[in-house]
Amino acid sequence: MYYLKSLFVLFSLFVSFTATSQNLDSLLQALPTMKEDTNKTIALQKIASIYLFTDLEYSKKYTDTLLRLTTKISDNKRTGQAYQLYGEYYYRNNDWLNMKRSLEKAKTFFSTKTDKAEFIPINSLYAQYYSKMGDSETAINMYLKSLRSYEELNDKAGEGKTLSSIAFLMGKNKRYKEAEDYYLKAIRIRKELGDKRGESLIYLNLGSFYCEQEQYEKAYPTIQAALTIQKELGDKIIIAGCEANLANLYNKKNEYQQSLNLTDKLLSFYIEQNNTQTLIILYIYRAASYTGLKDQEKALKQLELADQLLISGDKITEAYINSEYYKTYKAFGNTAQALKYYEKTVELEKENNTLEMQNNISKLKELYETEQKEQENKELKQANEINQLQLKNNRYLLIGILSLSVLIVLVSLLIIRTNRIKSREKNVQLQQKLLVSQMNPHFIFNSLNSIQNFIYKQDALNASTYLSRFSELMRMILTFSRKDQITLAEEKQLLERYLEIQKLRFGDKLTWEITSDESIDEENVLIQPMLAQPFIENSLEHGLFKSQETGIISIRFNKEKDYLIFEIEDNGTGLDTAVKKSGSHESLATRITHERISGIRTLTGKNTVFEVINLKDLHPEQHGVKVVFKIPYQTLL
Repeated sequence: MYYLKSLFVLFSLFVSFTATSQNLDSLLQALPTMKEDTNKTIALQKIASIYLFTDLEYSKKYTDTLLRLTTKISDNKRTGQAYQLYGEYYYRNNDWLNMKRSLEKAKTFFSTKTDKAEFIPINSLYAQYYSKMGDSETAINMYLKSLRSYEELNDKAGEGKTLSSIAFLMGKNKRYKEAEDYYLKAIRIRKELGDKRGESLIYLNLGSFYCEQEQYEKAYPTIQAALTIQKELGDKIIIAGCEANLANLYNKKNEYQQSLNLTDKLLSFYIEQNNTQTLIILYIYRAASYTGLKDQEKALKQLELADQLLISGDKITEAYINSEYYKTYKAFGNTAQALKYYEKTVELEKENNTLEMQNNISKLKELYETEQKEQENKELKQANEINQLQLKNNRYLLIGILSLSVLIVLVSLLIIRTNRIKSREKNVQLQQKLLVSQMNPHFIFNSLNSIQNFIYKQDALNASTYLSRFSELMRMILTFSRKDQITLAEEKQLLERYLEIQKLRFGDKLTWEITSDESIDEENVLIQPMLAQPFIENSLEHGLFKSQETGIISIRFNKEKDYLIFEIEDNGTGLDTAVKKSGSHESLATRITHERISGIRTLTGKNTVFEVINLKDLHPEQHGVKVVFKIPYQTLL
C-alpha cells in the first residue's frame, strides 16, 4: 500500500498546483509595474507559494525578496508569512532543523489576539514536521488544534483539508474507526462547498484506506465515486489514477480479466507521461492478474518489465517486485524459486526498516545536539548575568559605605537591601536552571543507546515505539528544564513517560504507581521540575536492576498544612556500603538535589526537607529506599 499512498499524495499536490498556477504568469508580469510596497508583498507571497510546487529555488528567491521588503517597511504580518514560506521550503528539502527554526521565527511576528488565522498554517506545518519525525500522535494533536481554529473562524475549506490530513495520520497510526469518521466528515464538507475536485480526491484516499483494511466491498463504490466525479471534471491524470486503483481492486476481488482490460489502456497513458514509478506498479498489477489466470509465462514477463524500469538504489520498490516474484512462483508450485525471492524480500525489508530507524535516530541526535548547544549558550548567558548581578551588588554596597550622612545612609541601605533581595532571588533561579540542566544528558543518552540495541536486535516494533515515546519525553525535558516551576500534573506526566520508556527495558520486572491526595489540585499546584528523576533512576540502576524480585516504584504526593510531601519508594536492594562510599552517580544526584533544596529554601524563606532513608535501617525485614521531599505548598492562583 506504500505506492498507492504515494500516488494519492502526488495527485493532491498536482491539484493544488493547477488550481493556483493559472495566475503565475499574470503575477510575474504585473510585479515590475507595482508601485505600492503593500501590493508587491502580496504578489511576492503568492508567487513564492506557487513556486513551492514547481521550482523550490525560485520559491526561495522570491521569499528572500519578500523578507527584505517586509523588513524594510516593518510589515510584521508579511514578515511572519515569509518565514512560514521558508518553513515550507525547508520541509520540501527535508531540512527539519531549519524548518523548525523558520516556524519559530514566524510565530514571533504574529499577535495571538489579532492574527489568529495566521497561526493555523504554522500549526499544520508543525504537524507535518512531527509526522516526518515519526511522532504521529503529536502531529495529529497539532492538526486537531488547526481544526478547532478553522471551526472558530468558520473556514470550511480549511476544515475539509485538515480533516483529510487527520484521517490519513490516524489510519497510519492504526486508529481505523476514527480515521474513517474523519474521512467521511471531510467528504461532507467538500460536498457542502461544492468542491468536486476535493471531494473526489478524498474518495480516492478513502478507497485506498478501505483496500488497506481489506474492506473491498466498501473500497469499490468509494473509488468509483471518485472516478465518476473526475469524468465530469475531465482531469485525465486523476482519472487514470482512479482506474489504476480499480485495477488493483479487481485483482483483490479475483476479477483478473477486468483488471487486465484496465491496465492495457493505462500503460500507453503512463508511457506517454513518462511516469516510471506508476508503470512499475501497473506491471506488478498485470503480473498478479496473469497469476490469477494461471498464465505463468506472461506473469513473469510483466515482472521482468518492472525490473527493467527499476532505478538503482530504490530498495523499497525492489522489495515490492521481489515480493510479487515470490507470490507468482508460489502460486505455480515452484518452491525453490519462491523461497529465493521470499528471502530477498525479507532481507530488503529488514534493510529498509533499519535504515529508516537509523535515519530517525540521526535526526533526533542532530536536533538534540543543536538544542543542547542552544541550552549551553543560554547557560553561559545566565552565568554572565549572575556575575553582572554580583558586580552590581558590590557597586550598591560601595555607594552605601561612602554615604556617611544619616539620611543618605538610611536611603542607601533601603535601596541596597531591596536590590540584594531581588538579585539573590534571580541568582538562585538561574542556579536552579543550571542544576536541572546538569541532570538531563545522562538518561537521554542511555535512552538513545537502548534504541540502538533494539535496532541491532532487529526489533523494529519496539525500536519504533521506544523512539516515539523518547522523542516526546525529550521535548518535555527540554521544555520543563527551562522553567523554575511546573505544575504537578506536568511533573506526573513527565514521570509517566520516563517510566514507560524504562518499562520497555525491564519488561514485567518493573511496575509503578503515582498517586496524589484528592485535596491537591494538580493543574494548580507548582513544583520544581525533575526533583524525583535521579532517584528513580538510582532505584532502577542500583536497586531494582540487581534484585530478583519484581520491582515496584511508588511515587506519592500529599498535602500537610502548608507543605507538599513528595515521596519516592522502591523495593530494591537498598543502600549498601559500596554505593554509600563511592563517588558515583547517586552521590552526584544527591549533592545536586541538596543544592536545589537549598535554593528553594532561599527563595521561599521556608523550611525545606530532603531525606534519603534506607528502609532496612527502619526494620531489618524491609529492603529498598525511600526518598522524602518536604517543600512549600505553592499554587498558580
